[in-house]
Amino acid sequence: MVQALLHQLETVPLGQKTEVGVLHTAAATALHKLLQYLEYGPQVRLVFPELFVVLIIQLVSAGPLAPLEITAITEDPFRPSAPTSAIRTVVETAHSLLLCAEMDNLAFSMDTHNLWARLQGTATWQNGLHSLAKVMLKNCRDQCRPIFRHLQNLLQYHQLQWREVPAMAFYFELWSCQGHHEDDTCPQKIFRKYIRSKQPKSRELALRGLRNLYAGRMQLLLPDALLWLQDMRADIKLQAIHLLQDIAAQHPASIRGVLSQLAVQLLSCFNEDNAEVRWRSMELFALLLEAPGRKRLLLQAERSLLPLFIHMNEDIPNVAQAAQKALIHAAKLLGWQQLQRLASAAEVWMIADCLLQKRGRDAEQYLKDTVLHLHSPQVPVRDTAVRFLGLLGRKLRNENREKMSDIRKALEGAKEDSEPAVRCLVLQTLLILSVLEDVPPTRPRLRRWFWRTWRE
Repeated sequence: MVQALLHQLETVPLGQKTEVGVLHTAAATALHKLLQYLEYGPQVRLVFPELFVVLIIQLVSAGPLAPLEITAITEDPFRPSAPTSAIRTVVETAHSLLLCAEMDNLAFSMDTHNLWARLQGTATWQNGLHSLAKVMLKNCRDQCRPIFRHLQNLLQYHQLQWREVPAMAFYFELWSCQGHHEDDTCPQKIFRKYIRSKQPKSRELALRGLRNLYAGRMQLLLPDALLWLQDMRADIKLQAIHLLQDIAAQHPASIRGVLSQLAVQLLSCFNEDNAEVRWRSMELFALLLEAPGRKRLLLQAERSLLPLFIHMNEDIPNVAQAAQKALIHAAKLLGWQQLQRLASAAEVWMIADCLLQKRGRDAEQYLKDTVLHLHSPQVPVRDTAVRFLGLLGRKLRNENREKMSDIRKALEGAKEDSEPAVRCLVLQTLLILSVLEDVPPTRPRLRRWFWRTWRE
């Protein structure tokens, strides 16, 4: 019977109705009544860890409480009267369970520290679990081991669904409070499993666990971080970047063998929709350009010039500043003093001219990169891309008719831009490119006049 009640409590969170009603609430009520009979104590104690964990998970998953429920729990949660609400039922059941398991000290401490109320509510439940873990280990460390082992078993071998985040948080707090060892294999397996969870909170806790586990030897996580950087989810990319920043700062020699691979992966992050991913990836890229073995990054430094120039024009200050700093470091590594000076002074269109004059051979790659930025969600980036296409078209008008056709095609596709100013600029650029093609080389002043008008 106790196993059946346990199964019902594990089915759905408190208060959520199912096709057969609220059986989990009825199960909590039945378990509470069962605990009033001392003769059932031995049978209940056999599954104490499972029952205690599921009751705590139910508490932290209950969601916001009504004012009257908060008052009932905080002022007098353990009156002998019958429970009056679902959450009250779970609290009284958990309290009775502790008494049945002869953990009176823990029950008293939870009453004294008001932990029953702190375990509920989105703003307090995580701190409540941290306090609960500390109290448990202080008052009944030996009796906590089965609870810890049960949580470990749940996380390793079961699909927890709605129970995943609270179970992961409870496990993490117990693991952190009791201390850990470098050779802890079970925590490693759990944290590596949940770094790929669909739940952001589980991923955050898993990374924190790995960082704590590998404190002082973070470089051992380098292969994992490179793998996480390829994930499609922005928060996992960010976790990987933060970890890689720490590795690069604390163990620079360890990244020497993967500099090129890492730089290529970071380049692909420059155009991510998430602004923090763009910002942090550019910061880390700049750090790599000063790392030991940076001469291996000459190709990646050249490849980064145009994307960094374009992102210097973002209206998000952190991203724009990171792009500028990375561009300065890239120019320095390439020994390109003029570009380094212009980037330091943020001379935007002089940078564009400089790129085209000195790296004209990269026109095809410049075209591909610029066309990608025509679809940026940021108006300043699309504006910059249109203007750079105009500059590129001026350079190629007498050199490569095929590429000129590609430029016009890209601009034609941008004529329906959502921003009126960008649409106007696209039409203006197309017009000027068309006029410039018709103006003979013997009329350079007219060409310059047209171009000056567009630049302004």
